[in-house]
Parts: sequence; C-alpha cells; structure tokens
Amino acid sequence: MRKRTRIVVVIGLLAVAVAGISVWVGPLRDEGIVDDRKDVDLENVIAFAERANAAYHEAKVFRYEYGAHVEAGEFPASGLRIYVDSKPGGDAQWVILRGTANMPNIFDDLDFVDRDEHELGIHVHAGFDDALQECLPWLLPRLDSAR
Repeated sequence: MRKRTRIVVVIGLLAVAVAGISVWVGPLRDEGIVDDRKDVDLENVIAFAERANAAYHEAKVFRYEYGAHVEAGEFPASGLRIYVDSKPGGDAQWVILRGTANMPNIFDDLDFVDRDEHELGIHVHAGFDDALQECLPWLLPRLDSAR
C-alpha cells in the first residue's frame, strides 16, 4: 500500500511541476526570453558546428576548406586562434574562435576568477578577457559592420 501511495504522490508532483513550467514558460516566450525553436535554421546550425570544429585545423587546412580569402590570427599568449571568413560578395561574415586547445588552456579555463572592473561594466572570466584583449587589435579592423 505504501509503495502505491508513493507512486501516486510522485506522479502528482510531476504533473504539478509540468503544469507550473508550462505556465511559467508561456509569459517568457511572449517576452522573447524563450524561443520556441521554430526559427532555427538547421543548415546554419550545421555550418556553425562545422566551422567550430574546423577552427582546430591549421590555417592552410581551414583555408582549403573555406577559401583563400579566410584570414587567420594566432595569439601565443592565450593560445587563441581566430579565423575571419569574409567571402567576397557575401552578405555575412564569420568570426570563428579556436579556444581551448591544450593543457595550459584547460588550466586557464578552470581558473574562474572574474573581473568586475571591466570597461563594459560586467563580470567577465579573467582568462577570456585576457585573450580578448590580446586579439582585439587584430580582429576589429577586419570586421565589417554592414555584414
């Protein structure tokens, strides 16, 4: 008898939880906080995943896959590699970051010290901020705001 009561209670709690979540998610969707995934373009998702994977290839391999127009930046202090794919005549521009690639990068990732004195007024991961500060002078002139 006790086992049956527990099962009924668990099912009841699950039903309440599901109902509560559906009531809570509705207003979030209306405010644009929750996306109902109807606008997801699977081809773009796959293209993002393929480029993210290819970012771990050497620049000559990346250029072979995506075109000679791709620029590559190497940043030895952080280990970061950035590819900027600005296909001529295209309406989009890809910025692909190769992040964690070796043991020193892993240890940097595990150091969760944040910086609250960031010029944007937000808390950021110190290692990410260091890498960003190292690569921004190279990256910013390559970005096309029209794309």
